[in-house]
Amino acid sequence: MIIPPWQRPPQWRGRFRSLEVVILLAALAHFTMFSTSSASPVLCQSAPEVCLQMCPMTEFRCDASNQPGLYTDLNPNITKLALVAGDITTWPSGTFRHYPKLEHLVLTRHFISRLNTGAFDGLSALLSLDLSGNPITIIDSDVFNPLVNLATLDLTSIAVTKYMPDTFVKLTKLTSLEVRCLDCP
Repeated sequence: MIIPPWQRPPQWRGRFRSLEVVILLAALAHFTMFSTSSASPVLCQSAPEVCLQMCPMTEFRCDASNQPGLYTDLNPNITKLALVAGDITTWPSGTFRHYPKLEHLVLTRHFISRLNTGAFDGLSALLSLDLSGNPITIIDSDVFNPLVNLATLDLTSIAVTKYMPDTFVKLTKLTSLEVRCLDCP
């Protein structure tokens, strides 16, 4: 039982403060690790390996320029994955097949220059995709075909100036498409 500070005898004051802080931090860490609300995803600042150990959750966000690339060791039930400001340039076909329940994918401010066929294979549950802030110059016309439930696509601040006519044809559930290129004439 923790005795409130105002009820402690004078000789006890300050003695239990560090224990209370430890208990509070442990409770906060437990809440953060096992919460699935959008307000507290796992954050990866400077130690990505720590994030991988803390991923029983359904959300994962990594804001770091030292990311080891795309994560394939996360919880297979993950629904939100955000990798921001890293060194990703491309990824093999089927990389995301490990996450069949993924609904929201954010790959912003990387060095992605081309979206190849198969880049989004296995993501039929995906509802939103944010690729903004990448120097994308080439988008294969069928790259978005596996995204049958995609409702929101953000391609702002990319370098593509021309799209193939059938690039977005299979996205029948798309309700929001944001496209603004970098340095447009």
